[in-house]
Amino acid sequence: MMIIKCGRREFDLNEKDIIFDNGACYQITSQTYREGFAEYYPVIAEAKAKKMIKEGYLILIKEEMSHITKDGKEVFHKYYKINEEVK
Repeated sequence: MMIIKCGRREFDLNEKDIIFDNGACYQITSQTYREGFAEYYPVIAEAKAKKMIKEGYLILIKEEMSHITKDGKEVFHKYYKINEEVK
């Protein structure tokens, strides 16, 4: 289990949580929070997410191609989960 701070909120993450990288941000898609009448997915800061990947706290479980841009670049969606073995 790991506690991560997203903005002013803290979330408990475990091996069942999924972090989604769409190329623009890293979202925790297995948890939500309410603000007013709407529900939002917590967003992890890009620098923090990249550091967690580099240190082995997040492991890639799935990568799929989303689309190809007009420039010919391939855009991928990546799914990560918490690596419980790293402490």
